[in-house]
Amino acid sequence: GAAHWQASTPPETSVETSAETSEEIGDFPWWQRRGREIGLVAASLLVLVLGITTALPYLDGYAGETYVTAAGEQRLIVLEDGSKVHLNTASSLTVTYSDEHRILNLQRGEAFFAVAKDPERPFEVYAGQGSVRAIGTQFYVRRAQSGVLVSVTEGTVAIGAEIEAAGDSPDTLGQLITAGQQLDYDNEGVLSAVRQTANEDFVSWRSGKLIFSGAPLHEVLAEMNRYSKVPLVIGDDAIRDIKVSGVFPITEVNSFVRGLKSAFPIVVVRKNSQIIFMSKTAENKRI
Repeated sequence: GAAHWQASTPPETSVETSAETSEEIGDFPWWQRRGREIGLVAASLLVLVLGITTALPYLDGYAGETYVTAAGEQRLIVLEDGSKVHLNTASSLTVTYSDEHRILNLQRGEAFFAVAKDPERPFEVYAGQGSVRAIGTQFYVRRAQSGVLVSVTEGTVAIGAEIEAAGDSPDTLGQLITAGQQLDYDNEGVLSAVRQTANEDFVSWRSGKLIFSGAPLHEVLAEMNRYSKVPLVIGDDAIRDIKVSGVFPITEVNSFVRGLKSAFPIVVVRKNSQIIFMSKTAENKRI
């Protein structure tokens, strides 16, 4: 069976920087990896560039500002040029602006970027073994243990090219993906195939919810753990691959737990400051 919930009111955006840190998030969730492979597309006027071999530049004389979110916290950051960054839970981002560059370094977590146009001052996001350059567009970057996921909601992305200047012509920019497409690259800088995104569920967290469609329970819990202050643990392998579909408010972990119990043959044990999920069969044997 499948569990279904409706999202509640989105959480308020935090305006405080938290000093709390978190481990890098795990592999890309199942619903972010899905999608059919597609061919390359033509370039457009809005071009986003991912240079896999580029190194984070040092801007002499310019101090960066770091933004950090704790577990369950989000921040909406308006930068000095009008660009906006929506920083998700357990994330860290450093922003350094100079007269010629706009440099952002995503050290951990994920963020959505809406970039103000300024062709004379490239907007570059560095994450893992790659960087993303934008002139004016909207895109999403998620940094995980296995690599980096890039999804575009507006504009076009060129992948795997080393760019000398923001004004390079589109036909020199290499492999392209456009709005409604995504790919990832691993810790060696190796690109995946391009995938079509059926929807924008991967950024549903911006409105305070997570959306799953047939995702295995262990991945659902891994994602919910990024927002929960109490660890959610699978204590029985028999239930780890139960398929879950639904819309989950990210701020209501208790209602999420109750929903799983009502939809599946699952029992919940609270022990050692953890919420442990087990099958009813395993619980009966334990008793």
